[in-house]
Amino acid sequence: MYISLYIALFLRNLEFPSTSVWIDHSLMFSYNFPIWLLFFYIAGLYNLHIAINNSKFIELSLKAILASTTFTIIFFYSYPLSNFAPKTILVLYLVLFTLLHFAHRLLINQRFATRTPKTNLAIIGYSPLVSEIIDETIRKPHLGYNIKFILNTQSIILDNPAESIQIINNVYEFKDKLLKKNISEVIITQNFRESEIIKEILFDCLRANINFINIAQFYEDLVGRLQLDFVDRTWFLENFNRINNNWYNTFKRIFDIIVSVLILCFTLPIWAIVAIAIKIENTGPIFFIDTRLGKNEKAFTLIKFRTMSVANNDQSPTTSGDPRVTKLGKLLRKTRIDEIPQILNVLKGDMSMVGPRPERPKLVTKLKDVIPFYSIRMLIKPGISGWDQVSGEYHSPSKEDTLKKLQYDFYYIKNRSIYLDITILLKTIKTVLSSQGV
Repeated sequence: MYISLYIALFLRNLEFPSTSVWIDHSLMFSYNFPIWLLFFYIAGLYNLHIAINNSKFIELSLKAILASTTFTIIFFYSYPLSNFAPKTILVLYLVLFTLLHFAHRLLINQRFATRTPKTNLAIIGYSPLVSEIIDETIRKPHLGYNIKFILNTQSIILDNPAESIQIINNVYEFKDKLLKKNISEVIITQNFRESEIIKEILFDCLRANINFINIAQFYEDLVGRLQLDFVDRTWFLENFNRINNNWYNTFKRIFDIIVSVLILCFTLPIWAIVAIAIKIENTGPIFFIDTRLGKNEKAFTLIKFRTMSVANNDQSPTTSGDPRVTKLGKLLRKTRIDEIPQILNVLKGDMSMVGPRPERPKLVTKLKDVIPFYSIRMLIKPGISGWDQVSGEYHSPSKEDTLKKLQYDFYYIKNRSIYLDITILLKTIKTVLSSQGV
C-alpha cells in the first residue's frame, strides 16, 4: 500500500516527494489502510481456500478494492478536520495498487500452489467418512494434505478410492511403510483399543514423531462442522463441559452490548426508511413479532421488520420462493436488513450477536421428537448470526436440513470463543455484501 502511494506521489510531479509531502499523505492514507485490510479479510483474500488463481479470486479482489476505494473517497471528502482531497493521487494510487496487488498475489498464489508443504497422511480403517475426507483433500490441494495409504481392517477387498492412494491389507506392511514413507499423521477410524496389533503399531510409531488423530476430530478441522455419527452422551460430556465459562460469557455480553449500541446508532436512518417503505407497499404492521425459544428453551419475543404480507398468512415456516414474501421483503431478506431490529433482543439479553438461530416452539417440539440431542443447541443463547448462517448453505426447517444445521451449531458450541465470534461477524458482513446465505 505504501509502495503504491509513494510511486503515485512520484508520478504526480515526476519527482521524489519531499519529506513533508510524504508525511502528510502517508498519515491521511494510514487512517484508511486498516479498513482496506478489513475489506480484504472480509472478502476472504487471506483464506487458503481462496488463494487460487481463478476467476473467483479476481472477482473477490476487485470487489474488495472497490469497497475500500469507496470508503476512502467518502472519508477524504467528509473528514471535517482536513481539506485533504487528493483526486489525482487517489486515482494514481488506485491504479498502481490494483496492478501491484494482482502482480504479487497471483505470483504468491502460484508459488503457494506448487510449493505448499505436504502433510503426508495414513488412515487406519475405511468408512464412508474416509471417502468424504479423500474427496475434500483432493478438492482442496492448497491445504497440503497428501493421503499416502490406507490400512484395510475389513475382511472385504476395498476398491482403490484414488490413484495416488495405496490400499494395504497387511498390518505389518502398513507399519513398515509408516516408518519409511515420512508419514506425519495417522487418522484412526476405529477404537484402536479393540485391536492389540493396531495398538502395537501405534506405540512403535511414537518414536518416529508421528501424530495420531481420530477421524472425527480430523473431519471437524478439515470442513468446519461435526460428523453427527460420533455424537453421543459421552461426546457431550467430554466436549461441552466448559459451556458455562464465566469469563467468556461476561466478555461476550459486554461485546454484544457494545456492538448492538453501535449498530443501533449507525442504522437509525435505515429504521425510518424501511418503516415508511413497508407502510407504502401494503397495509399491516412494520414489525414482525413472533415467539421463539432461547437459552434453556426459555420463550422470548423476537422482533424483525415484516417481510411477508398479512393476508392469507398462516404463520408457517417460510419456504424457498414463498409467495407470501413481498417485493420489499425479498430485498430486506437478501440484505438481512430485516434482522436489524433483533439488536433489541440482544440488548435485552434474550439473544447474542452470534449463536444458533432461535426457532418456534412448535418446530422445536417436532424436531426434538425426531432428532436426538436437538435441544442441546439451546444450552446457549441464540444469535442474530451464526456459524451455520455464514456457511453459504441454505437450510430449511426439514429434518434433513436441520441435521446439517446441527453439524455447524455443535461445532460452534464446542469451539466458541471471542475470536470465532468476531470471525463469524466478519463473515456475516461478507455474506450480506455478496447476498449469500440465508
